[in-house]
Amino acid sequence: MMLPPLTADVSLYRSMAHYRSSWPASNSSGIAPSQVLPPDAFQPHALTNRQKCITLLTGICGALATGVAVGVALLDCVPLCVLTGPGFLFCVGFCDELEAAILAAGATAFCAKEAGDFCTKKFGPR
Repeated sequence: MMLPPLTADVSLYRSMAHYRSSWPASNSSGIAPSQVLPPDAFQPHALTNRQKCITLLTGICGALATGVAVGVALLDCVPLCVLTGPGFLFCVGFCDELEAAILAAGATAFCAKEAGDFCTKKFGPR
């Protein structure tokens, strides 16, 4: 008697069989954390302001690395900042400080060494 070859797919399928359930997903019940936590409570999936800053600077430094002028790279700074939550006036001040820091250090040096420090100074270590 000849057995079919045991492939990784078949092996994985068989080993995972005890994780499958006959209950339909729609029958599951429970509550989501967002239904219990107050709006300002810590939620693990939310980015901190420092992480948002680093993400914004990553995009700006990426544009600067392609040879885009500083002013052009910063055109979307205020609108993107406002989308992440802070108010318009905060974002205008933030982007002005960012532009001054980039011009003072030079785009390459700022992006290579000072971008993370800029966000840490602005929003703290976390």
